[in-house]
Amino acid sequence: MDERRTTPPQVQQPLPFDDESETPVPYRLTARARREVAPEALPDLELITDLRGPRTGPTVEPDTDPGAEEGALDAPGDTRPARARALRRAGLPVSAIARQLDADELAVRAWLGGLAGRRGPLRPASTPRRDERHGVSSEYDGARERAHRLAPGLLASDPAFAAGLGLVAGVADLDEHSVAVTTRDPRVAAAVAGWLLGHTATPAHRLRVVLRLGRGVAADLARHRWAEVLGIEVGQITHTRVRGVPDADEEALLRIADPAVAGTVAGWAQALLEPPAPEPLDAAF
Repeated sequence: MDERRTTPPQVQQPLPFDDESETPVPYRLTARARREVAPEALPDLELITDLRGPRTGPTVEPDTDPGAEEGALDAPGDTRPARARALRRAGLPVSAIARQLDADELAVRAWLGGLAGRRGPLRPASTPRRDERHGVSSEYDGARERAHRLAPGLLASDPAFAAGLGLVAGVADLDEHSVAVTTRDPRVAAAVAGWLLGHTATPAHRLRVVLRLGRGVAADLARHRWAEVLGIEVGQITHTRVRGVPDADEEALLRIADPAVAGTVAGWAQALLEPPAPEPLDAAF
């Protein structure tokens, strides 16, 4: 006799609730599911210090930091911007802060913003500073003296040179290592960059730019926009986020790190800003 015909069919097992009950079945959502169906129920993520002891098992470092943006100076959790501002308030110069934090001076200036300070009075061209290590004039001083000597002729013969130098002298930060300009106006940045690169014969790839951006500014879009305005590659521009400023705020810090270029611009600016020599008195009078 065929067993398939004599075996009774399987009966559905009773469910844990009847048709009249609306009691929900207990369940627990995973974190991924909660992000999909109830994102507002998730607490804000915070960066905390890991107080646990050293891990005993093998660790695998990620290839990239998922929280860092391309072209960004400071990843989330980077304390160097705050440390740089604290050191500056304590009186340390930018160069010393850069060495202590193992960072580029351009990045430190971007972190400091207005705390970076303006340049002091230019040294007279007739009193060069001696390099204590080598006992010779620095590259900066030599370039500054030559530029100061030639500046009167250039100012008298080239109105475009004089006009551009007036703009640069008014907005540039000069030290013995670099020329730096901070501005929020792309037109000013483009005019200064074009004048500096053209009159100092500096290749365009030597110009570096840091954008100080508010939290609401799209960094990649800002970098491409400023690169187009300045006529340089996007890779020459990086950015850092600035807390406590308007979300749409953008500020560019342009820098050429070259003692010869810095000395040349300093010599030209000094000649431009020097008061005119008094006219000799008429002895006959």
